[in-house]
Amino acid sequence: MASGRCLCGQVSFDIAQGVENCLVSYNHARGYREWTGAAFFDALLAPASVVVFHDANGMLRSHEAGPTVRQFCGACGTPLSCRNASGNTIELNRGVMHNTSGTIAAPMYHIQCAEGLPHILNSLQDGLPRFPGLPDASGGNSANNRNGNSIGSSGDQNMGTPKAMVPRFASSSHSQQSSASSSAHYASDHTATAYSIETSQPKQTLRLHASHIVDENSVANKAHGIISVPCDNIVELIHGDLQTGLGGEYAEYIEVLHQGRVGKISRKVVTPVDTNPHVTQAPPHLLAPPPHANQAWGGEHADPHSGSSHSSNGSTAGLETGMDKMDLAGTAPSPSSFGGNSLYQHAQQSMPGNGDDYIPAGDFKGVRPGYVFKTAERGVGYYKDQAKTVTFASDAGPSSTKQHAAPTGGQKPQRKAPPGIKGKRRY
Repeated sequence: MASGRCLCGQVSFDIAQGVENCLVSYNHARGYREWTGAAFFDALLAPASVVVFHDANGMLRSHEAGPTVRQFCGACGTPLSCRNASGNTIELNRGVMHNTSGTIAAPMYHIQCAEGLPHILNSLQDGLPRFPGLPDASGGNSANNRNGNSIGSSGDQNMGTPKAMVPRFASSSHSQQSSASSSAHYASDHTATAYSIETSQPKQTLRLHASHIVDENSVANKAHGIISVPCDNIVELIHGDLQTGLGGEYAEYIEVLHQGRVGKISRKVVTPVDTNPHVTQAPPHLLAPPPHANQAWGGEHADPHSGSSHSSNGSTAGLETGMDKMDLAGTAPSPSSFGGNSLYQHAQQSMPGNGDDYIPAGDFKGVRPGYVFKTAERGVGYYKDQAKTVTFASDAGPSSTKQHAAPTGGQKPQRKAPPGIKGKRRY
């Protein structure tokens, strides 16, 4: 159980059960900031049926703001909660709560960031996903609400609360999943971890978000995902290894953020490197660096789509028309197409003679200049030295890419890119 109270103590509340399953988020909506007087609203979303208010002196006051009802103490003015019009859910001000040690789940999102204070967003480096508005059920963004009414519009059982943000016990369809690894349960329908490659500028980033699937039997849960947000305030990048969910699957979103614009590279659901539920990251031998990691790419890469060629000086010809040309989204592959359980094996099979130059999809932690990395079954990237250039191929199918012998005269060895190169972008 968790409790909260106003400053003068005349109004208090208790969460009778399930506080560990309530969703916590940071809401940057202007309406919430002006109401609370805080830089952002630290909100805990719970079913109203499990929250009990104690108001012996009749000091609990309410104020209607659109579809929400904001509650506060009439004596000291402490903001306490927001209810939706139907009373099904309630957002509690976590700043007034106590007796909560070890019981409340960690925050999952920053929402309504489009209305946030830039200096606050710049100072927050917690690595949580950020959304300009509200994350909808598909992982996208719903329309921003100028009044900060994040819980709703009338007519829906959850009053507009995105499915990804509904507490697990609020719906019978969100039952706890059993697993050989009992510690693998999560407090909500999905969690997310961001993976990044840092480039020369904060706004120019290649990022991957892996959404861990808890309810592997739910198609809707697989559609949640987390998307990359073109936010100028994200300046500190997070590195890590891929992890698997309970169902042995993860949803993968690879996007390029360039000059404030997002271009999607791939979106798919794949079988991870090991389907054992006890394994949470790729085996060490799959994360070993390729043997030629420190060699820069030389020569020119032909671009059959633009009819031009690109030298290693970082020019961007062939992709100047926009990010749409970088959309390499393809059909989700079957597990068998990955050559067993190993993404590394798949890379070796796809690129005969040069498979050692690949690393597993998502293992961006170890990427250094000169690496070749596999981003998806139809997206191969070449991360070039110094120039911060990433080149993508539309199809990683069989090719003749090989390590060439060093020419005479002490020149560096040269390699050629596989067919299907769509172009490259300087980062």
